[in-house]
Amino acid sequence: MTAKTKRRSIESVEELVPLLSLVALREYEVSGKRTEAGPMAKSEPTGPVLLPEPKMDIQIMENHNEEHIESRFRATVDNGLGVFLIDVSLMYKFSEPIDLGQTAIHSFIEKVAIMAAWPFIREGIATTAARMELPVPVLGLMKHGQASVQLAEPDQDN
Repeated sequence: MTAKTKRRSIESVEELVPLLSLVALREYEVSGKRTEAGPMAKSEPTGPVLLPEPKMDIQIMENHNEEHIESRFRATVDNGLGVFLIDVSLMYKFSEPIDLGQTAIHSFIEKVAIMAAWPFIREGIATTAARMELPVPVLGLMKHGQASVQLAEPDQDN
């Protein structure tokens, strides 16, 4: 019989990051849909189109165990001519089995994972719009603190 090794408890993103390796990128969905409204809905071009600032919503999910953490981002962008969706996740493996605290998870998603996923989100939206021959929504830089993560409280019934 082997003795069970005690897992290290990780409570901060500073403790977590040195233990991570990005091992996979998975796209769950990449899609676009033209909207009925707008000048580009007509078959004939009407000249230059001034678009409003794109509207964006990002849903964030996470899943983890003692060996890995997966951060998943489902971004929807509406530029008035089309609605674009990209659902992407990044899988990180820990260098050793750990117990991961809620504070570390929250900080990791907000400070590291969203920054790592942002280029894939932007590229997916831009490529989809270009393939549809729609103006590409310009998504600016994701600035530190711009994405705010609200984690659900752990289920008390389990």
